[in-house]
Amino acid sequence: YRYQALESDQHLRLLSVLPFVESGRFMYEMQTFGLDQAPPFESVSYVWGDDKRNYDLAFSDSSVLKITQSLFVALSILSQHCRTGHLWIDQLCIDQSNVQERNHQVKSMGSIYKQAEKVLVFL
Repeated sequence: YRYQALESDQHLRLLSVLPFVESGRFMYEMQTFGLDQAPPFESVSYVWGDDKRNYDLAFSDSSVLKITQSLFVALSILSQHCRTGHLWIDQLCIDQSNVQERNHQVKSMGSIYKQAEKVLVFL
């Protein structure tokens, strides 16, 4: 998976959770929205744990993003509880390799969590 630059500081990415009926699993897409145009979403609070990204998150377009074990485990459960169809998860929705984006998004996290329909917590 390759992150596309956010259009402005007033944009965010959301992980779309798509049920894949045949397998009973979920498929995912990353979408970008203006903060004032974002659909209802749930933000996720969880423990990052070990920084090693040894697990694959597969997207519906066949791209793959490396994620941590704790997020891999959390996603399998959180996807079942996602009622809006969209999740905001810092490890995924922020391009962690882009320092400028990461710094701005971290500063905006309070606003992002306030805008969320609810916060899903995974410990």
